[in-house]
Amino acid sequence: MKPPNTLTPQKNNKGWKHSLNQLLKTHNHTHAQKGKVISYATQAARREVLFRGFQTLRDLGYKLNDVNGFKGRHIQALASHWEQQGLKSATLQRYLSTFRTFCRWVGKEGMMEKNERYFKDKEVLKRTYIASTPKTWGHQGVDPFEKINTIGEQHPRIAHALSLQRLFGLRTKESLLLKPHIADKGSVLVVSHGTKGGRDRFVPIETEAQRTLLNVLKALTSPSESLVPKDKTYAQYRNHYYHILKQNGITRAQNLTAHGLRHEHLNELYTQKTGELSPVLQSGKESPTSEATEEQREYARLCVAERAGHSRANISNAYLGK
Repeated sequence: MKPPNTLTPQKNNKGWKHSLNQLLKTHNHTHAQKGKVISYATQAARREVLFRGFQTLRDLGYKLNDVNGFKGRHIQALASHWEQQGLKSATLQRYLSTFRTFCRWVGKEGMMEKNERYFKDKEVLKRTYIASTPKTWGHQGVDPFEKINTIGEQHPRIAHALSLQRLFGLRTKESLLLKPHIADKGSVLVVSHGTKGGRDRFVPIETEAQRTLLNVLKALTSPSESLVPKDKTYAQYRNHYYHILKQNGITRAQNLTAHGLRHEHLNELYTQKTGELSPVLQSGKESPTSEATEEQREYARLCVAERAGHSRANISNAYLGK
């Protein structure tokens, strides 16, 4: 009997999930290009995109037993599926970037073509940074505090996270991962967990409502605890969070999202600085009388961008319009 060729890779009989898990264990902790260790949040996001992508391929009829068999036709199938779903440009680019990283892991760097190659409509990849319609809850006829209080009757932590978004302009992830005892510095709130790019920012604590909320959160949590309960991972609680929002009618289909609370806060900040409504809120409404100069408006936009955690003033267009 001829001995087996030990130089020939043995076929993986454990399935695509096993082979993907093995790759993630080996590579997922490092940056795609710089080689440095990345955050657990980024690792979790990569894992979610890849597992969801390969499951989608199975659903589409591609029976990959080993993810190392990933080829150009597979990324084309995924991209076409994503385009049909109507995913946003930022999501499409994030998904493609994750699969480019994956291709490096399996020795197929360069296999993927330019992003535009995969879509019938090339416009789907273009990001729009200028708000054309208001995303605030008030514009949808919803009182944010009344809605939050209703949710808080059964789900106080989720209501508190929403309050952080309304009163401090935090993102959802930042609000859930906030550690109140550590973040509260008296006159400012230091936001460091869950921020984009890992960049800390400092939000002034200026109102009685802000101070009251932080005191409630510190009474609710231990010194090192975030709003995520101790018996849950961030991913588990984030899923629960969105499930509760959906139950309460806070969905894109209803033109009502948690992110709209951040828009509410930042538009309010602009009005405080200028005495007038932002351009996106002025549409169809009479703006308060204002003698604001263009310099004051530009300064207000810079304040909004900094409060949102961005370094470029023109990012404010995404919240305020232009």
